[in-house]
Amino acid sequence: MNRVVALRLSAPLYTALRPSLTAPLLYSSIVRYQINHNSISARPSPQFTLFDDVKPNSTPRGRLRRDEEISHTHVTFIDEEGKLFSNVSVQQILRSIDRSAYFLIEVDPNAQPQPVCRAIAKKLLFDKQKASKNKKKNTFSPEQVLKEIQFGWNVAEHDVKHKLNHARQFLERGNKVNIVISSKKGAPKVTNEAQMTLIGKVKDELSSFASLVKGPMLNNEQALLMFEMREPVGGKVKANGVEEEG
Repeated sequence: MNRVVALRLSAPLYTALRPSLTAPLLYSSIVRYQINHNSISARPSPQFTLFDDVKPNSTPRGRLRRDEEISHTHVTFIDEEGKLFSNVSVQQILRSIDRSAYFLIEVDPNAQPQPVCRAIAKKLLFDKQKASKNKKKNTFSPEQVLKEIQFGWNVAEHDVKHKLNHARQFLERGNKVNIVISSKKGAPKVTNEAQMTLIGKVKDELSSFASLVKGPMLNNEQALLMFEMREPVGGKVKANGVEEEG
């Protein structure tokens, strides 16, 4: 009998005692949460992009738009065989053509009533680009072409004028010009004074319109002077490398 009473009394007693046992733990948890919460640094809110803001792929400067770069939904389409179709969906065209062999290129974006797009073979386009690149590679501007005028120390007066007239023509076309004065085989040796006189004459003739950019350099009876025009002059020269005049 006493044992049963004791058991019945123990439950309310435990219930009464439980708040006093758990309150410190609860208070400790609240304090710890507040400390941790105050120490959390502010984080930037995530940025989201709306689907309406998504733009077509950008097109490199100087190239016609192609494939997914085309922003229009419907266009006038010219197929691989040259047949023309009006008001065709761009997405439908991209699904119908062989994408591994063809580009869909917007050849006339300002056409009315709709832009004109054409299926163009990739190989044809790449071949044209390669040919254009090779053409540019083999094209020299006048500034890249160095001309050379040669004559000997014993050159006659009228020959000097003739040679320097050629040099002037090259300079006016935009070329740089090397003037090379050297001893000719079998020709009599000239004095240092005569050499300096001839070098001075060349400088006086060309310096009135051109700049001396190198020289005069003397080495083993040979003198080198390089000239260029003071201001760039337009023009195209077919030759490349060094052209000799002598």
